Amino acid sequence: SSDGNGKRIKNHTPYDFYMKLQEEIFEIMAVQADIDRDWNARDYEDVAEEIADVITVCISYLNAIGYNEESRSEIFRKVNEKNEKRGYFKETD
Repeated sequence: SSDGNGKRIKNHTPYDFYMKLQEEIFEIMAVQADIDRDWNARDYEDVAEEIADVITVCISYLNAIGYNEESRSEIFRKVNEKNEKRGYFKETD
């Protein structure tokens, strides 16, 4: 299996992925906290990069358990449909 960049993932356990995901989420929180402390900071590029890191860990985990790009797309389609029915992510007035 490989991560989203095609690198081999050797001997990763589910625990390894959970720990990496937790690390990346804490990094988002730390960057966001810095922005919140400085109301003049409006550059969210660092937050966006940390969010992208989280997505990459998740895609790497999906790859490791056998989901290629096509099967991941199908999973995301199902999740998006489910979330749309629940009304998630809809803009409100």
